[in-house]
Amino acid sequence: MTRDPPEHRCHTPPTKRCRVCALVGGWHDSDLTSAGQKAAAEIARVLRAAIPKDTQVDLFSSDLRRTAQTADQVAEVFGVRPIMDRRLRAMYFHGRRDDLFEQRGVRTSAAEIEAAALRAPEVRDAAVVPSHDRRGAVPFVATALSPDELVRRLHAELEAAKIPAVCRVLPRLPVGSTGKTDRTALRALVDDTGGDGHRA
Repeated sequence: MTRDPPEHRCHTPPTKRCRVCALVGGWHDSDLTSAGQKAAAEIARVLRAAIPKDTQVDLFSSDLRRTAQTADQVAEVFGVRPIMDRRLRAMYFHGRRDDLFEQRGVRTSAAEIEAAALRAPEVRDAAVVPSHDRRGAVPFVATALSPDELVRRLHAELEAAKIPAVCRVLPRLPVGSTGKTDRTALRALVDDTGGDGHRA
């Protein structure tokens, strides 16, 4: 009997005492300084020494440039690709096990699909509802793109096995009382056959 390797999930940066609203000040798009690059290399070294080599590593990072450059150094050490998630601009990260799911035999992250969709300039917002049945995940995207065009964009960003079988395009994503995307409402739409969508 074989045993799956242990799993370790990393995210950068460490928690900071700051408030983040949309973009972070005027420095959000700046590069690491030389001191920051040395610090990033040290972070990567410490993590590599602390995590056993047979451990499967998932690396999540904010899309802010300094953080992404730190993640790149960590990713190089571990031989993985960082998953950029703009939600990590906030001061803390609500980790959810249901963010990870298996699709076509490949472990996939909802955050990775959302980030790939958001790289299209025409996409205003995106949220992926993971599903543990044969459908896989269902992305809901606020965009003027057609579902077929959206899928073509995703093919340029993701490996084929991670492309969702169904994509739904909405004028806007539902928002709850807190101002955040209402994922409960989106889950209710997963079984809705109406609306504009693509099916692979």
